[in-house]
Amino acid sequence: MKNNEKPRLRRFGRVLFSGVMLVGLAAAALASINRIQDNAAAVQASIFVDERAIPVLTTTAEQATGYDVPRQYAGRTVIAEQAELSFEVGGRVILADVSIGDRVATGDILGAVDSARLSSNRQELEARLLRAETARNQALDDLRRSEALLETGSVTRTSVEQNQTALELAEQDISAIEAQIDRLQFDLRDTELRAPFDGILTQVEFDVGDVVSAGIPVLQLVDANSIEAHVGVPVAAATQIEEGQIVPLTWRGNTYEAVVSSIVPVVNAQSQTMLLVLDWEASRQPLEGEMLRITLSQSVDQDGFWVPLDALVSDLRGLFAVQIVVDAENGALEVTRAPVQVHYSDGAQAYVSGALQNEDRIVTRGTNRVAPGQAVILASARAGQ
Repeated sequence: MKNNEKPRLRRFGRVLFSGVMLVGLAAAALASINRIQDNAAAVQASIFVDERAIPVLTTTAEQATGYDVPRQYAGRTVIAEQAELSFEVGGRVILADVSIGDRVATGDILGAVDSARLSSNRQELEARLLRAETARNQALDDLRRSEALLETGSVTRTSVEQNQTALELAEQDISAIEAQIDRLQFDLRDTELRAPFDGILTQVEFDVGDVVSAGIPVLQLVDANSIEAHVGVPVAAATQIEEGQIVPLTWRGNTYEAVVSSIVPVVNAQSQTMLLVLDWEASRQPLEGEMLRITLSQSVDQDGFWVPLDALVSDLRGLFAVQIVVDAENGALEVTRAPVQVHYSDGAQAYVSGALQNEDRIVTRGTNRVAPGQAVILASARAGQ
């Protein structure tokens, strides 16, 4: 190669290298511009999404296995201690100094029948008793005398045994008469009708001069302080209650804590209910026959969720749904709808089942501002920005 060609080759190489460098720089600049444009587009997109997203409040769905439903059952007040009183012996009434509404104390005499005949019978029995005791004493003397004579051989063993038998018969006669006197004494006491407990007379059906028969009720006495509640409840509800359990009782517009004192283990054939007996301390004295109500919780087994009533929205065919927040494909949040069936509502919440899943984010406020597909942002997240 000639010497003058070498400088030309070196100049060509420098030019070629400079061109390659320029091309590389142009490519790098173009890539940077593309990245800047992509970033700007992403920023614009995020700004657009955030501007159209509506803030909503949510709550997390927590699955439950059932719910309790309060049921009210009507009943009435009943006097726990009351009695229909009658004379134990019949006769003509000689004392009847009581009226309906009278308050009486335990042991007070409420009435009496003539005891003259019984007194006469008692006198007769007492006379018989004296004669029987005299006969017994005579039989005892005869026995002692015969036993003494038996030792001397003056009487036989048979005579002694006869005297022994006579003594035993006399003692038996005395015992029988004494038993009759004791029974007569009870009858004499029973000619007086006494109050068995403190209370109020609600029925009086005899007067002086009337002839009454033994065992026929003539008075009704009630203890006005022993009021209890009787309520019939369905068998399914009664079997969930235990004696001693406290339940709300409403009477005269006020609510009290009543104690279940007993559950009668018999089902009423007509109403198919069981009787609950309850005690409670009322602010005023209840009257027999007043109406009252008790409230019992009935457990229902049903998988579902408690949701606020505000979370329910109308769905197709008159059904209900809840709106839940889910993750969208672009990383944002959007609303979708989950159809549900409402089983029960307590006025603030509803127990539902359906397309809900555990830990779903349920929209609780702003449900009227969003629709399925609507972009949303959690109100708590925005407040924290």
